[in-house]
Amino acid sequence: EESADLVPAAACEGPPVREAPNETPSLLVDRELALQEVRLDGYCLERASAELRATPEVVLAAVSQNGFALQFAAESLRSDREVVKAAVAKEGFALEHASAVLRDDKETVLCAVSRNEWALRFASARLRGDPEVVRLAVAKNGRTLELAAESAQTNFDIVKVAVAQNGAVLADVPEPLASDPALQRLARRSLWWSQTKFVTKLRLLSFAAQLFRGVQRVAARVGELPAWLRGVRERRLQQ
Repeated sequence: EESADLVPAAACEGPPVREAPNETPSLLVDRELALQEVRLDGYCLERASAELRATPEVVLAAVSQNGFALQFAAESLRSDREVVKAAVAKEGFALEHASAVLRDDKETVLCAVSRNEWALRFASARLRGDPEVVRLAVAKNGRTLELAAESAQTNFDIVKVAVAQNGAVLADVPEPLASDPALQRLARRSLWWSQTKFVTKLRLLSFAAQLFRGVQRVAARVGELPAWLRGVRERRLQQ
């Protein structure tokens, strides 16, 4: 499990950059062929005709394979709740390519944040202040509190959830919450637990490394055994 102190690089970078092909790919105009292509690679929607990029079945197949394909859909389908929900359920960051109306749709945003808490950055200003939406994000990663509206960043209950997930968050919380005794105790407990888990993980890794080295030494010494003893060992292994 990744540390909550770190923002995963992949989570913040968005969709991967695709290198431009050496040759311009052919335009997809046949519906059945387009369906076959986008089911294998949603990005193939980029080379579909305008008509197909406005066809719900084709676009839905594309975003179900790769949520980021939503950026190539016709504007009308980037306002389609079914299509957008399928996209953000696959890739939370696909919310960036949804229409402003759906980025202000609570059900859609909750779906995106459930998939990737950092998708909160693409929600409307109204929903970045919605307690339920923000609480979902900070419960997964307290650091996402920085993306929330000011009203959420000063909400005791929301800050409490964020600090419980990552005690370091309290350092960026405004006063008077930053000095709240209950939140400070919670932050210390959260940090202690994170450090304990980290130390435990290091100890397990150290033990595994020692065990592996021991196995290597035993395996190396097997070759040094007398011939008759190696024969006994091999016969036992064959039984």
